Order: sequence, then C-alpha cells, then structure tokens
Amino acid sequence: MIKGGGSENLTRMAALLPTMGKDDIAGWVIEQVLAAGSKGCPPYLVGVGIGGTFEKAVHWSKRVLLRTIGEEGMTPEEREIAGMIKTAVNRKGKGFQGLRFADTVMDVQVRTNPCHIATLPVAVSIGCNAVRQARFIL
Repeated sequence: MIKGGGSENLTRMAALLPTMGKDDIAGWVIEQVLAAGSKGCPPYLVGVGIGGTFEKAVHWSKRVLLRTIGEEGMTPEEREIAGMIKTAVNRKGKGFQGLRFADTVMDVQVRTNPCHIATLPVAVSIGCNAVRQARFIL
C-alpha cells in the first residue's frame, strides 16, 4: 500500500483492557481520528484492526483500507463498530480538509480477530482523501 506521510503518521495502536467492550473500543478510535484533525487530509478512510497480536492489528487496520468504499465485507458486529465511529466523528463537524463542511470520514472498515484473553490490541490507520483504488488481473 502506498500512503502519504500525513496519513501514515497518524497510524495508532494501543493495548486496551481486555474487559473493554465495543463502546470503549469505538471511543478510543474516535479519539484518535478526532486528534488527527486535518493533518491527514480529510475526508478520511478509517481502517481498524481489533485483536490478534499487535502486528496483526496494525496489518488489518491497513489492509481493510484496500476495500472498496462501502464494501460489505464486515460481520454484523464489525459493521456496528464502524457505524458508531463514522457517525460520532462526522457529528463533530471537522469536515473536508478541516474546513467544517461535508463529512470528515468517507468510510470506516473494521476487522476483528481472535486474541489471547489477557490482551486487546487495537490499531487505527487513516487513508487520506486522495486514496486511489484500482484493480487489474494478470
């Protein structure tokens, strides 16, 4: 994946408490996206990796950015978390390039993975508004 420095520098990961639920996980991601402000050229694509190991959480947070905008590749639980994040961030009204109009987030994609009961790694990756998507077959 080719990413610009602005959005790549906004990648975050954390070891959340394993007792945290969907609201807590979504809340942490929302904080990270709002803290990014306009540094990564919104409107954003937001990728979230939950569970697995730290490496897998970051891997999946980036990998889901390759999905087509609006793609239906998530479980019902992942869709719920994605919806919570997108709605909350867009309600804050930072908007296109931080100019307070249009949406701050174009799409949120979430991937969950099983993990050890004592861990809850979560990672968020941001794709800027210039994300290009193309496919080809060899």
